[in-house]
Amino acid sequence: MILYQDSLLQLDYDVSSDVLYVHWPNLTEANITYLDIAFNALLDAIKHYDIKKLLIDSSTSSVEIPEEVYRPLVFSFINRLKSTRLYRMARVISENSFREARLQNYDQQMRSENMFSYETGEFISKDQALAWLKA
Repeated sequence: MILYQDSLLQLDYDVSSDVLYVHWPNLTEANITYLDIAFNALLDAIKHYDIKKLLIDSSTSSVEIPEEVYRPLVFSFINRLKSTRLYRMARVISENSFREARLQNYDQQMRSENMFSYETGEFISKDQALAWLKA
Protein backbone atom coordinates (compact mmCIF):
# COMPACT_ATOMS: atom_id res chain seq x y z
CA MET A 1 0.00 0.00 0.00
CA ILE A 2 1.47 3.36 -1.05
CA LEU A 3 1.24 5.74 1.93
CA TYR A 4 2.99 8.69 0.32
CA GLN A 5 4.63 9.57 -2.96
CA ASP A 6 6.36 12.63 -4.32
CA SER A 7 9.31 13.30 -6.60
CA LEU A 8 11.77 12.18 -3.88
CA LEU A 9 10.13 9.44 -1.83
CA GLN A 10 7.66 6.66 -2.14
CA LEU A 11 6.53 5.03 1.09
CA ASP A 12 5.31 1.50 0.47
CA TYR A 13 3.75 -0.21 3.50
CA ASP A 14 3.22 -3.96 3.80
CA VAL A 15 0.47 -4.28 6.38
CA SER A 16 0.88 -8.03 6.88
CA SER A 17 4.53 -7.73 7.95
CA ASP A 18 4.32 -4.16 9.33
CA VAL A 19 7.31 -3.13 7.17
CA LEU A 20 7.57 0.31 5.62
CA TYR A 21 9.80 0.25 2.54
CA VAL A 22 11.54 3.44 1.43
CA HIS A 23 13.76 3.74 -1.60
CA TRP A 24 16.18 6.41 -0.39
CA PRO A 25 16.35 9.43 -2.71
CA ASN A 26 19.38 10.89 -4.40
CA LEU A 27 20.56 13.78 -2.28
CA THR A 28 21.52 16.70 -4.49
CA GLU A 29 21.78 20.46 -4.15
CA ALA A 30 18.72 20.73 -6.41
CA ASN A 31 16.40 18.74 -4.13
CA ILE A 32 17.77 19.76 -0.74
CA THR A 33 14.89 22.17 -0.09
CA TYR A 34 12.34 19.38 -0.59
CA LEU A 35 14.07 16.86 1.66
CA ASP A 36 12.59 18.29 4.84
CA ILE A 37 9.07 17.90 3.41
CA ALA A 38 9.81 14.32 2.34
CA PHE A 39 11.40 13.38 5.67
CA ASN A 40 8.45 14.92 7.55
CA ALA A 41 6.10 12.79 5.46
CA LEU A 42 8.15 9.70 6.31
CA LEU A 43 8.13 10.46 10.03
CA ASP A 44 4.41 11.30 9.97
CA ALA A 45 3.66 7.95 8.30
CA ILE A 46 5.72 6.05 10.86
CA LYS A 47 3.85 7.75 13.68
CA HIS A 48 0.37 7.67 12.13
CA TYR A 49 0.52 3.98 11.17
CA ASP A 50 2.52 3.07 14.29
CA ILE A 51 5.11 1.36 12.12
CA LYS A 52 7.61 -0.82 13.93
CA LYS A 53 9.86 -1.91 11.04
CA LEU A 54 11.51 0.37 8.50
CA LEU A 55 13.49 -0.75 5.46
CA ILE A 56 15.57 1.96 3.79
CA ASP A 57 17.00 0.94 0.44
CA SER A 58 19.96 3.21 -0.26
CA SER A 59 21.66 0.76 -2.62
CA THR A 60 21.23 2.91 -5.71
CA SER A 61 20.95 6.40 -4.28
CA SER A 62 23.71 8.96 -4.46
CA VAL A 63 24.84 11.75 -2.16
CA GLU A 64 25.98 14.88 -3.94
CA ILE A 65 25.72 17.41 -1.14
CA PRO A 66 28.51 18.78 1.05
CA GLU A 67 29.43 17.11 4.33
CA GLU A 68 28.31 20.18 6.32
CA VAL A 69 24.79 19.68 4.92
CA TYR A 70 24.69 15.87 4.84
CA ARG A 71 25.79 15.13 8.40
CA PRO A 72 23.20 17.36 10.14
CA LEU A 73 20.52 15.93 7.84
CA VAL A 74 21.35 12.34 8.83
CA PHE A 75 21.69 13.12 12.54
CA SER A 76 18.43 15.08 12.59
CA PHE A 77 16.53 12.30 10.83
CA ILE A 78 17.86 9.62 13.21
CA ASN A 79 17.17 11.81 16.23
CA ARG A 80 13.59 12.45 15.10
CA LEU A 81 12.97 8.71 14.80
CA LYS A 82 13.30 8.52 18.60
CA SER A 83 9.86 10.15 18.83
CA THR A 84 8.32 7.10 17.11
CA ARG A 85 7.66 3.55 18.30
CA LEU A 86 10.02 2.12 15.69
CA TYR A 87 11.44 -1.24 16.74
CA ARG A 88 13.85 -2.06 13.90
CA MET A 89 15.41 -0.19 11.01
CA ALA A 90 17.22 -2.04 8.23
CA ARG A 91 19.27 -0.34 5.54
CA VAL A 92 20.38 -1.81 2.24
CA ILE A 93 23.86 -0.38 1.75
CA SER A 94 25.29 1.13 -1.41
CA GLU A 95 28.37 -0.04 -3.26
CA ASN A 96 30.02 3.35 -2.71
CA SER A 97 32.72 2.53 -0.16
CA PHE A 98 33.46 6.20 0.60
CA ARG A 99 29.81 6.87 1.41
CA GLU A 100 29.52 3.73 3.52
CA ALA A 101 32.69 4.58 5.47
CA ARG A 102 31.24 8.01 6.20
CA LEU A 103 27.96 6.47 7.37
CA GLN A 104 29.83 3.99 9.58
CA ASN A 105 31.57 6.94 11.19
CA TYR A 106 28.19 8.63 11.73
CA ASP A 107 26.80 5.39 13.15
CA GLN A 108 29.61 5.18 15.72
CA GLN A 109 29.07 8.80 16.74
CA MET A 110 25.30 8.32 17.07
CA ARG A 111 25.76 5.15 19.13
CA SER A 112 28.17 6.95 21.46
CA GLU A 113 25.46 9.61 21.93
CA ASN A 114 22.72 6.95 22.48
CA MET A 115 20.69 8.27 19.57
CA PHE A 116 19.13 4.91 18.65
CA SER A 117 16.02 3.80 20.51
CA TYR A 118 15.57 0.87 18.12
CA GLU A 119 17.64 -1.90 16.57
CA THR A 120 19.52 -1.19 13.36
CA GLY A 121 20.99 -3.47 10.73
CA GLU A 122 22.82 -3.02 7.45
CA PHE A 123 22.52 -5.51 4.61
CA ILE A 124 23.73 -6.03 1.07
CA SER A 125 20.31 -7.03 -0.29
CA LYS A 126 16.67 -6.19 0.24
CA ASP A 127 15.88 -9.88 0.84
CA GLN A 128 18.40 -10.08 3.71
CA ALA A 129 17.04 -6.89 5.24
CA LEU A 130 13.44 -8.12 5.03
CA ALA A 131 14.35 -11.47 6.58
CA TRP A 132 15.97 -9.68 9.53
CA LEU A 133 13.04 -7.32 9.95
CA LYS A 134 10.55 -10.18 9.93
CA ALA A 135 12.55 -12.38 12.35
